[in-house]
Amino acid sequence: QLAQHTKSLAEMLAYLKEKATDTEGWIVGRGWNQDYFTDVKRMPNRYDLDEVSTERPICIVRCCGHGLVVNSKALELLNLPESFEQPEGGCVELEEGVPNGRFYDNALDLIYALIPAPTKNDIKNMILTACKKLNSYGITSCQTDDYCAFPNVDWSVIHEAYKELEAEGKLTVRIYEQSNQNYR
Repeated sequence: QLAQHTKSLAEMLAYLKEKATDTEGWIVGRGWNQDYFTDVKRMPNRYDLDEVSTERPICIVRCCGHGLVVNSKALELLNLPESFEQPEGGCVELEEGVPNGRFYDNALDLIYALIPAPTKNDIKNMILTACKKLNSYGITSCQTDDYCAFPNVDWSVIHEAYKELEAEGKLTVRIYEQSNQNYR
């Protein structure tokens, strides 16, 4: 739900700090766009996310899905060697030879491999939360690319989550799923 909380970089960081107290493990968000920031016109970096936490790994994915930013704790878990080869079709952005936390395209897989996959029940709860939020705006149908939102979850698990919610009568939004086999 970062898209709602990204009027500025400072606002996004405050929102992440608030959410950091909710759970343990990774803090993950998606939907920000630095072009809409009112305070700065740049992408966040690891040092910005370190202001939220240096103890918990953080990963925030840009609205397009082609870039993400992690904090220093996530980079520590990744444990890249000092001299590493950039992944084909991707980029780990460096400043003075050190990763600044920004990853692009196929390099995202390096981070996604570290993040525990959500369970089907986690996914169902996310869908229900999204439906509730959409309904609060009077929205009754939407399009999504959920099948590729979790690279470490097979699309069929997400499909099953939707089917189960539909059978339980809990889907309050008509979902049009983008079935994108090759998502990057």
